[in-house]
Amino acid sequence: MRKRKRKKRKSPQTVIPIQPQETKSNFLSRLPGTWPILVVFILAGCYILFQPLKKLDDARFWTATPAMVISSSIDNTRRNEYCIVIEYQYELNRVRYISKRYEFGYRSYNNPDIPEKIIADYPAGKKITCYVDPKNLQEAVISRNLSMNYWQRFIFPLVITIVPIIFLFHPPPFRQKP
Repeated sequence: MRKRKRKKRKSPQTVIPIQPQETKSNFLSRLPGTWPILVVFILAGCYILFQPLKKLDDARFWTATPAMVISSSIDNTRRNEYCIVIEYQYELNRVRYISKRYEFGYRSYNNPDIPEKIIADYPAGKKITCYVDPKNLQEAVISRNLSMNYWQRFIFPLVITIVPIIFLFHPPPFRQKP
């Protein structure tokens, strides 16, 4: 019988697996299908934000037209919300029109003092000047300014415009599953 020679075993070497380098993948590649939603929010926010501003800019060229106040009052249908309601009539091309728009934007106030001061300036029968859209004679406004409430309501469209933009360029970190 022959003796087998034992082969000398090598001591086991520690093998360190090479981790693939973490590359910064952008947010859109991690969540395909997200970018259209973000784009929709950005466009909706821009529309909500700038539509009244465009209307305000267009109104600079509207026709100044004599009008007469029919009635003026404060609408308090919602709790702690006071709206200006000034109904006035004007005539163009022998056609009589009636409008209720005082200013651009949403026009409600938390304090009744402001609307009371405004409607005090517009008693029934008073002759005023309104501004009429030459492209749409049924659209008129008394004050070509934006209501202060527009700026208060400016926050929501601003958020739905800016937050998606932030997510596009600075995505939130995702946790790796262990």
